Amino acid sequence: MIRGMTDVKRRVMIHPFVVRNHKPLHGWFAMALFLAEALASSDVTAAVGEQFCTDGGQNPQKGDSVACYSDAGCRFAASLGAEPVRNFSPSSAPFALARGKITGIITSSSGLITQIKKVGGSCRRI
Repeated sequence: MIRGMTDVKRRVMIHPFVVRNHKPLHGWFAMALFLAEALASSDVTAAVGEQFCTDGGQNPQKGDSVACYSDAGCRFAASLGAEPVRNFSPSSAPFALARGKITGIITSSSGLITQIKKVGGSCRRI
């Protein structure tokens, strides 16, 4: 950074054309902090580690049924416009998803996620 230079012939102070910002990430950090706080305070987030599984990657339409196993997961399903079905049988949920009886499953169970993938479903973190 050049703060100023003295012209030897004229003995005057010359101001620099370029002044660098000392805090280039200050604006980005403030925005990231704001977004993180907004997302954390939102009521429609699922619990940590939960995944949203569907057959064919389609999102549920209004009125579709989505199996959920936690309060946060059921709130997330409701925010999508779907009807949350609490405590749907975990042993039959992957097959109900494959047959189209339910549109999605919100779960954090690794065993259930493995079964869903075996019958052709796909899961993504939420």
